[in-house]
Amino acid sequence: MDGDHTIEKTAEVQEEVIKQVYSACQANGVFLEGTLLKPSMTVNGADCPTKADPMKVAEMTIRTMERCVPASVPGIVFLSGGLSEEAASVYLNNMNTLYRKAL
Repeated sequence: MDGDHTIEKTAEVQEEVIKQVYSACQANGVFLEGTLLKPSMTVNGADCPTKADPMKVAEMTIRTMERCVPASVPGIVFLSGGLSEEAASVYLNNMNTLYRKAL
């Protein structure tokens, strides 16, 4: 969350980390249907001069999760990641309005 990186860089790093987590889960026989993922939302670094608007955050977060979270994972519950309650609520509301891949 700290730094001056863009939302695109956050998405790139999140995807790699989440893919590695699920690779390790698979290698260790974790029953994914009994797990939840608790990531932060995909946002730019706190010191980034260009702030992503709430819809961009929602779109990038959904895209990131769809790219790397296995369909067998029953839920994603987001960390606030230092976001205000208002910002987190706006991002979640926007995420709930977006079209998502059919499961």
